[in-house]
Amino acid sequence: MTIFDIISPRAFTSLWFWIGVALVWGHASAQVLGVPWDIIRRAKSGEADSVRDMNDAVRIALGRIARTADKGGIWLAGLIGFAGAALISLGWFYRVEFFRALTCLALPLLALALLDLRWALRIFHGELVGEPLRRTLVRLRWARRAVGALLAFVTLIIGAIDIIRSYILF
Repeated sequence: MTIFDIISPRAFTSLWFWIGVALVWGHASAQVLGVPWDIIRRAKSGEADSVRDMNDAVRIALGRIARTADKGGIWLAGLIGFAGAALISLGWFYRVEFFRALTCLALPLLALALLDLRWALRIFHGELVGEPLRRTLVRLRWARRAVGALLAFVTLIIGAIDIIRSYILF
């Protein structure tokens, strides 16, 4: 096996792509709404300092989400829509494997961002603090993990189909 076999220009057969998938999903599950998981976990103890830290971190994260949506939400939605359409067009209609692989990474992250936005609005309008907030963040983490596992599995299936189609059928 040579170095060119390890660093392949093909995405789904490349070890680096699958390492990237693992790193992306590992990072995506390490934070909830931009709040590190260890802060949320420490708040379970019920100590006043830990709960206050979690409340403050969530308040800051919700403020960042609100400012982003307020200042550039329309532009950001347009840019994401254009990039998603370009990835889908290049990957699925023009059958470029690299862009299919990027679609398998980017669109699930977009799904997680929309999930986060929905839950952020729920937390903001419910004015949650303390234990109800912690339970909501734990549920959001489980939802993120479920979406991540499902979409990583879909990526695996798409990659397997692409490999079978490339090497066996043609």
